[in-house]
Amino acid sequence: NPWVDRILFDMLILLTECITCATNRISRLGYACLKFLIKSSIHSLTTERWTIIIRSLWNAT
Repeated sequence: NPWVDRILFDMLILLTECITCATNRISRLGYACLKFLIKSSIHSLTTERWTIIIRSLWNAT
C-alpha cells in the first residue's frame, strides 16, 4: 500500500528531525520512538519498507 509507505516515510522524517535536535530531551524521545517503531514492526516490514527506514537513517547522518 503506497499510503503506508508514505506515512512511514513522513514519520521517519519527523523522528530524525527530533533525534538530531539540539535539545537532549527531544532527541532522546525521538530515539525512543524510532526504536519502538522498529522493534514493534520488525517482523511485518517488507523489503521496500526496510529500504525506506535505512535510507532515512542514512540521510539523517
